[in-house]
Amino acid sequence: LGVPLRDLVPVFESSARAARVWLKLISRSCTVHAQELADAETADELRSALDRGRGAGADLLAPEPYRRGRERLEALEKAEKRRERCETLGLRAVLTPDEFLCPISKGVMRDPVVASDGHTYERVEISRVLQIYPSRSPLTRERLEPHLYPNR
Repeated sequence: LGVPLRDLVPVFESSARAARVWLKLISRSCTVHAQELADAETADELRSALDRGRGAGADLLAPEPYRRGRERLEALEKAEKRRERCETLGLRAVLTPDEFLCPISKGVMRDPVVASDGHTYERVEISRVLQIYPSRSPLTRERLEPHLYPNR
């Protein structure tokens, strides 16, 4: 939007129509910021997306994507510190195989499960997808059954 949502509050306080416009702006802004968080690949990109969302007020209106973003940022920062420590000790970098990363959150899976599409996901992430009716696979877009099987 270019203008922090908090600055627009006084402008739209007067009528029901204005309130609907306000809610539409908030919704659009939250969606845009949540997508920026999901698309961020580096710690700097993620930090920047978190700061932009916080400045626009989207973190208050849709806190869940920001909680996940902060968790991802913390994990990326820990991984960076580990990598730097390994380099100072003269050890080669150990990369996490892609198979250990959840395709939804891009984080290392702690409780991996297999969905009906045959792909492995973090249980919490795919459970959120299954709450949407009709559920579709994030990878193949085919219809998902509500059953999850541990993948250990």
